[in-house]
Parts: sequence; structure tokens; C-alpha cells
Amino acid sequence: MKPNEFLNLSINDQAEIWSSLGESEKNDIREAQKKPKPIEIQSPSPAADFVEKENEEKADAPQPETNSISIGNIVFGTIRVIFGFIIIISGYAAGSSFDYAGSRLGRAGEALIQIRSVGGQSIDEAFYQEMGRVVSALGLFSEALGAATGMLGLAGGLILIFTGFQPRKA
Repeated sequence: MKPNEFLNLSINDQAEIWSSLGESEKNDIREAQKKPKPIEIQSPSPAADFVEKENEEKADAPQPETNSISIGNIVFGTIRVIFGFIIIISGYAAGSSFDYAGSRLGRAGEALIQIRSVGGQSIDEAFYQEMGRVVSALGLFSEALGAATGMLGLAGGLILIFTGFQPRKA
């Protein structure tokens, strides 16, 4: 017997059948009892049915879209556009600063690589040449970071600018 069938029986019928069930069937019924049963709501009157059908028809009918821009939306949109331009300018300034620092580091690294001792190869000379390579690589990283910062500033600013004036749907 399925657990749902058992639970739909009257209490007296359940009591008679319970003793003849095996342990696995009893466990299945116990598990089914733990699950909540869906509640069926019946309409109290024909008038309630009529109102419910009318509401369903209104919900299914296509609603006209109305776009309205309020004063608050204009002010908020203007602030977003201003912040968008500020972010673009800040991204450009930060990107330029990283790029300038990267070019300076690259030139300093090249200068370190060119250091030569008078007497030939020495440990100091090898150290400075390797440090020059490290500083040059750091300069390249700084230039790449500048490009990424500039692009993020541009993207963030454009998103703020182009989503600034969006009418609300009423």
C-alpha cells in the first residue's frame, strides 16, 4: 500500500491495517506524514468566484506601458552623469600616472642594466644587471596596470552616463 493511500483512509481503517504492515512500509508512511499536505481552499460563495475570475482576467490583460520621468529621476540622473564624467577623468588620470611611473621605472631599469665595472665581470655588476631587469619588468607591469585602470574608469563612467536617465515604469 502506498503511503498516500494509507494517509487518506479513516483513522479506524488505518488502525486495522497498521499491524499488518512491514517495517519498511511503516517507515515510508512515517516519512509521508512528515511532509506537509497541500491545503485546498474552497470559495465561500459564487460571488467570490466571480470576483476571482474578474481579477484573473484583469491580470491577464495586456497593461499599457507608461513611462514617466519625475523631477527626482532627473536630479538623480544628472548626478549619475556628473559622477560618470568624474570617474572617466579619474580613471584617465590614474592610468596616466601608472603609465608615467612605468616608463620611468623602465628607463631606470635600462640604466641599471648598462652598469659596467672597470675591471670586468664582478658580483656587483651581475647584481645590478639583474636588478635592472627586475625594475624594467616592474615598469612594464605598472604600464599595464595603468592601461587597465584607465579602461575600468572609462567603462564605469560610461555605464553611469548611459544609465543616468531611465524613465520609471508606472
